[in-house]
Amino acid sequence: MDAERRPLLPPTSSQPTPVPVPEPTSTSANAHKARRQTILILICMSIVAADFAIFLSYAPQLAILESLICRDLRNLRDLRDAATTTTTAAQESFCKSPLVQGNIVLLTGWKDTFDTIPGIVLALPYGYAADRVGRKPVLLLSLTGLILEELSAVGGGPQIATLMAYAMVRDLFPAAQCASIFFLIGAAIIIGEVLAGPLSALMMLWTPWFPMLAGFGLQLVAFLAAAAIPETMPSLGDNAVPPSTINVDRSPSVTETSSHLKWTHSQWLRRKWTSMERSGLMSTNVLCVLGSFLMASVGRQALQLIVQYASKRFSWSIAGASLVITFKALVNLVALVFLLPRLSSVLSKRMSATGKDHVMVQGSAWLLTAGALIMGISAYPAPW
Repeated sequence: MDAERRPLLPPTSSQPTPVPVPEPTSTSANAHKARRQTILILICMSIVAADFAIFLSYAPQLAILESLICRDLRNLRDLRDAATTTTTAAQESFCKSPLVQGNIVLLTGWKDTFDTIPGIVLALPYGYAADRVGRKPVLLLSLTGLILEELSAVGGGPQIATLMAYAMVRDLFPAAQCASIFFLIGAAIIIGEVLAGPLSALMMLWTPWFPMLAGFGLQLVAFLAAAAIPETMPSLGDNAVPPSTINVDRSPSVTETSSHLKWTHSQWLRRKWTSMERSGLMSTNVLCVLGSFLMASVGRQALQLIVQYASKRFSWSIAGASLVITFKALVNLVALVFLLPRLSSVLSKRMSATGKDHVMVQGSAWLLTAGALIMGISAYPAPW
């Protein structure tokens, strides 16, 4: 009886029939893992090449500035006293005088100020562009500005390039792995800093222009490595489609999709501001973090004076004084390669990823503060 009463055609349902998405196989998982590793290698190559170029050309740039300022001021002095003959030793002593070194500090200070302005003013527009067009175009634009050097407003300078590289890492890896990967990238950067110092000093024995040109070539290498990186920004469809089913009976129209994607700049700003307010990003903690980053940037600018101060204090050449940065980089390398990863693995067993990062950030901040205080009150610069 039941078989006779059952309809021949199945009843129509208003609900769409879900089609299960096949589970990822081991082959696809291995391919995805290999892709992430390849992208990470390209990101490290791009960052290391760009930072290596900066470290390689820093001491030569300082030496060139010193020679130019010293020559101009010495010519003015000789015009005032044409009868005085100066020896080579006297000329070298004059180049280390407070008059010459003060002009170098003034010039480099203004240069660093103008180099930082593009990253401050253009951080929000380029962040908006990274969310709209992707991370890779903004990264390439930033590296182009570094190559042009005088037009760092193109791309926002090194700050934007670093942010885009870290954003790519966050797109590819889960939050639990990001800290270890950031340590790896930091260690790769410091290895470049360790090698760049002695190599730059060796090249400067011939001419300071040689490491300057080599740094320009390395910036081209960084650009080519970044150009080989595929786009990592998650698409809107990845967040909109459920992970287990796909609706085959209803798909949004082209007009609906395009209207959803066409955000105006004001809508993007309102959305970001609302998200910051809801997530508590405008709290006191965030303001304290921003203040600490501000103070840390001032500290980094002070550390750049070490080469100049060591050269004047010990009557060293700029090439010899640049090795002081190498010693600092070695200490940082030991911390990033051996100490911090070990500490991260130990803390991961006892607390969450967020709690672990919080403890490590606070501990690092206290150690950096103590180190800066010791350098400030030290009567002798030898402990550098």
